[in-house]
Amino acid sequence: MKPKVSIIIPVYNVGSYLARCLDSVINQTYRNIEIVIINDGSKDESLSICKYYCGIDPRIKLITQNNKGLSGARNTGIDNASGDYICFVDSDDWIERDYVSFAIDIINRTNVSLVVLGYYNSDDLGSRIVNKGWLDKKETVFAHDEALYLLVEDQQIKSHAWDKVYHRNLFNTIRFPDGKNYEDLFIMHVIFDACSEIAISKQPKYHYYNREDSIARNYKTKNILDYFEAEFQRRSYMEVMHPELVALQNTKLMELLLSYYPKFGKSMSDSKVKYAKEYLIFKKYIEKIQMFYSYKHENFTVNKYNVMYKAFSLHKLTYKFISPIANAFISRIKRSKHKFAIKIILYKSKDFVRILGSAAKKKKYILIGIPEYDNLGDVAIGYAEQLFMRNNLPDGYELLVISENNFSKYIRRIKKAVNREDVIFIQGGGNFGNQYFDQEQLRRKIIISFPNRIILMPSTFFMSSMEKTAKKYAAFYNKANITIFVREQYSYNYMKRYFSNKIFLVPDIVLSLENLTPSCELRSGIGVCLRNDIESKISTSEKTKIKDSLFKIADTISVFDTCINMPVTEDRQDEALHACWKDISRYKLVVTDKLHTLIFCVLTRTPCIALSNYNYKIKGTYTWFKDLDYVAYLDDFEQIEVLAQKFIREENFTLYPDLRDKFIPLVLEVRGKIQ
Repeated sequence: MKPKVSIIIPVYNVGSYLARCLDSVINQTYRNIEIVIINDGSKDESLSICKYYCGIDPRIKLITQNNKGLSGARNTGIDNASGDYICFVDSDDWIERDYVSFAIDIINRTNVSLVVLGYYNSDDLGSRIVNKGWLDKKETVFAHDEALYLLVEDQQIKSHAWDKVYHRNLFNTIRFPDGKNYEDLFIMHVIFDACSEIAISKQPKYHYYNREDSIARNYKTKNILDYFEAEFQRRSYMEVMHPELVALQNTKLMELLLSYYPKFGKSMSDSKVKYAKEYLIFKKYIEKIQMFYSYKHENFTVNKYNVMYKAFSLHKLTYKFISPIANAFISRIKRSKHKFAIKIILYKSKDFVRILGSAAKKKKYILIGIPEYDNLGDVAIGYAEQLFMRNNLPDGYELLVISENNFSKYIRRIKKAVNREDVIFIQGGGNFGNQYFDQEQLRRKIIISFPNRIILMPSTFFMSSMEKTAKKYAAFYNKANITIFVREQYSYNYMKRYFSNKIFLVPDIVLSLENLTPSCELRSGIGVCLRNDIESKISTSEKTKIKDSLFKIADTISVFDTCINMPVTEDRQDEALHACWKDISRYKLVVTDKLHTLIFCVLTRTPCIALSNYNYKIKGTYTWFKDLDYVAYLDDFEQIEVLAQKFIREENFTLYPDLRDKFIPLVLEVRGKIQ
């Protein structure tokens, strides 16, 4: 039987172009397709047009949601696609009638999991073929490393989501980042890295329509900052997984800076002082690019497809661009309400420098990587680590806590303050592996910077393609003086297989907390806390079904989140966490697929149904307290209603179990007593 192909079409206010797009899709010569249309909160006639096409083609699956942006719409499409293969068509573009059949024919002949197709640049004047030079071959099959090089080079292969046909499995653990423009640039290198071979054909089968109001032509501040963020994330990924491509990515960043800075400068000069924050972010990007080019000549590669300056004085040219705008913004900031906030930031920075100076001659345990962002799960990890370490410090040692931001900002000062007998601790959590490369880059920078004894606090280890990349990933750590603690059996088994370091299994560090806010005597309603990021495996339709099931049991369903949309600095951790725990303890039941929401329920003795996420961290952590009668783990969402009824009726639950003996390996390591 021919494989089924899901064509995902996000729709938002494209009434003028939508019929052309849908006509091209429903008339494909390849018939075994499903058409997944996501109406992303359109306010024009787009929804009416979609409903009309639903009436004439039963293969169309129409989903309507509140506006989540292009990433959110594509992710909803992926969650609801049932095909063996997936492709994306933007709703103002259109495709040739043999688009799908051409791609599937290549897949059948080459047995690849991803096909890149050619496309036309189209506008109201006509269509022009992109990359004519490759038209002499029907397709070329590239090995994994060759294709990845071409993607980073960004000439023959672009990072567009819409000119490719993907095997469904490539999106098992990957989603587009919510709220970002240039969303495909954030993930395409990860998708390529998961393929053993990739077929590329430049036969044009897709029409990309150039609209005057498209994101690619819009030089607003957010668009350009998202573009830079995506390219920097790609560089972080290459630094860990493909160091041989870092120089090429450096060149891309420099090209980007030279191309976009004048446009960004115009946008900023037209903006109000409220964009000072964005300017400071961009300035940090510029300083990083300057750093990449300031030391070793081999960090610079001239792209043969573009005219580039060969001299390293490029960064001086960059600062010529910056000076007038920087001066203007500084003078504005001094006259604005931001002046007080900047004084506070400077004060905190000076305070940290002073603490570093006083700690230099003392014996220290140094905890690096404490987050100051809005995720209370990560905040709780840092909070619990600090308490745990203070309770187990050896005599004569002090604890120095360094946030992610301060480590990056003051690395040189920190190096001077660290003595040989000091012990370095790295913040734990769910980011050990190849899913969060900014965190991986931070860990590696710490290990490279210090020859000291290093301890990684309890973490989950997860690789998107375990067998293929784990050995390469582990090679770095196997050379380091690091002891690794993991928080569930799955991570322990994988790491014992690939890593030669000392590895110990202990619970999540947040489970070491005691004397939390007492459980609420008068509980009511059901709280629902579900993920909206790459770690979620619950589709939008499944979330709706879950909520509908819960409404049969309780009159009040409250949706809440442990990401609170405001940074949690070190001085606010205690306040923010206790407020969260108090809020959770007022529910009769919580349903969640977030690990630390589950743990918060355990600690506040709040009945909880935990649902699986994209990896094993929830299922694995659940085994530490699986005997509790007020907590349950489900892989099958169909059982939620029955289990929820049981928890709502029950009132007498056991107390939280004592896990102190499970932390003994970590206690001994902190105290320096493990041999």
